[in-house]
Amino acid sequence: MSDALQPLTATRVAVLIDGSNFLNELDRAGLGFPSLEPLVRMLSAPDNLLFARFYAAAPNRDWSPHYQNWQRFTAANRAVPNLSFVPGYRNKAGKEKGVDVALSVDLTIGACHKHFDRAVVVTADGDMKYAIKQAVSHLAVPVTVALIDGLTYAGLAKSFAREGAAIFPLKVADLISLGVCALGRYAHVPVPTVLAATVKDAPVAATESADQPSAMPNSTSLPTETTLASQ
Repeated sequence: MSDALQPLTATRVAVLIDGSNFLNELDRAGLGFPSLEPLVRMLSAPDNLLFARFYAAAPNRDWSPHYQNWQRFTAANRAVPNLSFVPGYRNKAGKEKGVDVALSVDLTIGACHKHFDRAVVVTADGDMKYAIKQAVSHLAVPVTVALIDGLTYAGLAKSFAREGAAIFPLKVADLISLGVCALGRYAHVPVPTVLAATVKDAPVAATESADQPSAMPNSTSLPTETTLASQ
């Protein structure tokens, strides 16, 4: 059969990344800040990426080195096609707010209106299970949950699977070999040549140290004033 007679089978994929959760999971795995283009490409293959969204509240400006590292990370990923950053905010205690709700709403509404044919959710947060269940069981949209292999409790993966989700294990070796992350906490984003000019003037992240805190700070350890995440 000629290419012209092949049936159209393109599948539209949405990739929804629970950003702060994902950054902390990478930190636990001993990996640095991610380049999102190869990650999104891996998760959407072999289908067509419709959009990708990274949900997170920026660290407050006086949280050093977290804020500087965040600025560098977002600068390195601004040019990724079809990717947008969805900001949350932080309350007076510094706790991230609004992110889980935004991701869950986007997943549910997108599934309800058939904006995409399948979704990939990058999260290790069990609070996402209900939204995933609604998308799969009631709206008939397949959902894959991507988890860093070897970090998440086996029970969490099983609980996602019980809600109908497929599980995509993100292997550390693959994340490194595909250029998603470099080995080492607080390692810089592996920046493709085409993005080098975008990143070169961004604030430099702190030097890696075994005593450094996690990639996205624990809200209880760094209380500060309410700051709306600005991108």
